[in-house]
Amino acid sequence: MQIFIHSKKNKYLRMLLSISLFGMMWFLMIFFLTVSGDIQRYPLLYNKGLPLYYLITPFFYLYVKGSIDSEQSRFKVSHLWHVIPSIPALLAIIPYNLLSKEEQIKVVKGLVKNMDQLFIPNPYIVSNWHWIVLPGIACVYCIFLFLDIRKANKTLKLTTNATIWLYIYTAVLTLFFLCTISATLKAQFDANGPLHVFRNGKFVFLGCFCVFTLSLLFSINSDFVLGRRSPDLSDTREGLFSDQRFLEGDAHTLNRTDNENILPVSPEIRHRRKIDHRPKIIDPVLVNKVEVLMKQKEFFRRSGLTISEFSSYCDVPNHKLSELFNNHYKQTFNAYVNHLRIEYVKKRLAEGDWKRFTLEAISLDAGFVTRNTFIVTFKKITGYTPSAYISNLKGEDT
Repeated sequence: MQIFIHSKKNKYLRMLLSISLFGMMWFLMIFFLTVSGDIQRYPLLYNKGLPLYYLITPFFYLYVKGSIDSEQSRFKVSHLWHVIPSIPALLAIIPYNLLSKEEQIKVVKGLVKNMDQLFIPNPYIVSNWHWIVLPGIACVYCIFLFLDIRKANKTLKLTTNATIWLYIYTAVLTLFFLCTISATLKAQFDANGPLHVFRNGKFVFLGCFCVFTLSLLFSINSDFVLGRRSPDLSDTREGLFSDQRFLEGDAHTLNRTDNENILPVSPEIRHRRKIDHRPKIIDPVLVNKVEVLMKQKEFFRRSGLTISEFSSYCDVPNHKLSELFNNHYKQTFNAYVNHLRIEYVKKRLAEGDWKRFTLEAISLDAGFVTRNTFIVTFKKITGYTPSAYISNLKGEDT
């Protein structure tokens, strides 16, 4: 629920992430209830989550794709292809769920007494091949996730933190499903029986450790889960690499004749540079939309606002919005937002709000995530620390 509370935008992406996370939690809950034998106390819970398990990695895959590319952040009919693997799983659980409560209790008690039934054909117990096919499909999705993250890092210039976080999360998710395959195979052929493997197996322990690691990763980057400040997947890097003139070759820089190691400029690049240096056509409608959203509706006060999120409100692709800020505002999106936030804080301080509220409260209201970020940004833009700025205001009052 927290994922939806913190933002009303991109509900589709947040729904995908919610289902993916809920699927993992349900999987673990049923696993531990079954191994401990407590599932016989809750027969209605058994054999319900299999279709959901098939959606864990496909939905996380679509979530990451949508976070990277705004065009994929809304529902498309093509996304339904990712639901197809869950259909056989849905059919597989129907027989058990058509049983009466008494009959369900009988099936579950029999399973608890003899876990070998997991590997014996039974219409009321999920076939063991699902526990091979399910993690196998998940691993394939994880491979595509690695490839998409790598591609996005090259073309969209993901931030280092976002790239590392996504790589690590995908790697741990892959390891979890590999452990699931290994534990299933070992339980099927181990002489000590499946119950012994599930309770004492190293693969089970490693799988649980993976889930713990995944939860730890989300706690470290909780803003990604809550949707307040997801890894800045679509925004360009700060500094020189956010400047299109640097990426494609500034005329002054590329023609320098000093002793620095500058690569020679090919005729193709020279021709493209001439085209790029023509006056940029600014879309007045888009400028007006940005001004209304930012200054009148004060979108800059939204904590962790990214260019990807803002472009969805403007209903334009990320690259068009990025070009507008580079060419019209002559600064990056983040720099523009921080400037508005500091102006907002200065206005509140001038009105005497520092007497009633703490600096931290004012900075959070302006949209800054942390106190340190606020102080560093304030000093960078104004040349003063917030405390020094307030002292100057006190001096003017006296």
